[in-house]
Formats: sequence, C-alpha cells, structure tokens
Amino acid sequence: MVNVILRRLIGAAAVAGSAVAVTAGARFAASKRINAAEKLGKALLETSRIEEAAGYADAESEAALAACGAYLIQVAHEAAAGISGPPMIDPIGFERRVTSERSSAAATVITTAHEPESRWQFELAVPGLARVSGSRRL
Repeated sequence: MVNVILRRLIGAAAVAGSAVAVTAGARFAASKRINAAEKLGKALLETSRIEEAAGYADAESEAALAACGAYLIQVAHEAAAGISGPPMIDPIGFERRVTSERSSAAATVITTAHEPESRWQFELAVPGLARVSGSRRL
C-alpha cells in the first residue's frame, strides 16, 4: 500500500516537474532576446545632440562640448535601457551596421571580446557633420 502511494506521488511529481520545465522552455524560446550591439548602434543614431553641438562649434566651444557630453550620456542610457538579463552577444569579430531612417548616418559596432566582459569598438558617421568613435563594455 505504501509502495503504491509512493509510486503515485513520484509519478505526480514527475508530471508536475515536466509541465514546469516545458512552460519555462516555451517562454524562453518565445521571448525576444535583446542584441546589445544592435541596441548600442540604434542609440548612436540619435544624433540630435551632435547636430546641436555642430551649431555651437564656432562661437561657443563650451556649449558644443556640453552637447557632446550629453550625447554620450544619452547613448549610454539608451543602450542599457531594457537589458535586464543576459543579452544576445555577437561572435568576436562580427560587425553590425545600423543606418538611420531619417538621415544618412550609419553606426558600426564590432564585437571584440566576450570574457571576462563584452567589449565593442563603435563608430558613428554623420556625413558632413561628425564622426564619433570609441569602445564600450557591457
């Protein structure tokens, strides 16, 4: 009698555990993973602060520098927004290119490292206005 009850409990636990695993797997497979390099590229394309800095460049160099600093802070904020778990990382050496829909600006992000931390080399080219380049870690 005890053996029958134990077998039924083990069977019920196995069915419940399988259901939990299948549900978690389905949610993970259906969720869209965030590609951090693409998110950085799209954040680089928000060039309103760079355009503002170009207007100040000749007359007010301090204001131009402040607009450039505000641009970089905005890029860092937008690139990190919404990444709560481990993002999808491109293989080392992969080049991701993102272009603007409203202008001819193009951002390129190259994955250069994974461990111990992910690192990208990035470049933004806004023809006739500015060129921004640097590196960033996740």
